[in-house]
Amino acid sequence: MGKKPSVALIRQYADRSLAIPEIVKALQSWKVSPALSIEEEQTTAPSTTESSLEARVSTLETLVAQLSAQLEALHKP
Repeated sequence: MGKKPSVALIRQYADRSLAIPEIVKALQSWKVSPALSIEEEQTTAPSTTESSLEARVSTLETLVAQLSAQLEALHKP
């Protein structure tokens, strides 16, 4: 993200409620090795291409059409 972590930033992106001691520990560990955490973040980011996204959209459109047909069949007397 390119931002320096803060209590507010950590709380914003946390997937659960965190206590202040947990946040302080995270900030301390980041201060020890900030380059390491940024480097890890960049290497784990998934790379998606336009063609793979188009394939996913096509698959989802087909699935929506099938589900719509099933839903219509359920509503017919």
